[in-house]
Amino acid sequence: MARLRGVVGECDALGRPRVGFPAVADTHRPDGFQVLSSQTVSVSASGEDSVNRPVELRLAVRWFRPPLETVVAQSQGRPQSITLQRKRMAIVQVWGPWSSSGEWWNRATNWQREEWDIQISLQGELGLYRIFRDLKSERWFVDGMYD
Repeated sequence: MARLRGVVGECDALGRPRVGFPAVADTHRPDGFQVLSSQTVSVSASGEDSVNRPVELRLAVRWFRPPLETVVAQSQGRPQSITLQRKRMAIVQVWGPWSSSGEWWNRATNWQREEWDIQISLQGELGLYRIFRDLKSERWFVDGMYD
């Protein structure tokens, strides 16, 4: 960790640590996290036997950082097709919208978005993606891909 701090520096321009451990920030903002230094992180051993736990299958999401800007064609307010890397693809299934917003009290940092999960078919393969429309700029983005 000391080598990393030597390369990238201890803190950024806002005084936040650059090297440490990620922790969820107390916000509903997408990507709301903070970096904790090693002095503020404590690890405790639970002593549970992990071998006998039932296996839970879950979808994982590969978040695109930054989100990929895209073009979405709509019909009756629902996404119908999406253009990714200059390829237009029909949306097979769509779920949503889920609206979220936050920091309404601060004009500079407030945000509003409408999220959708979509399934597309590309060369016979199905893909499941999370897309969102930034309601302030009216622009569409691909936020991530489900594995």
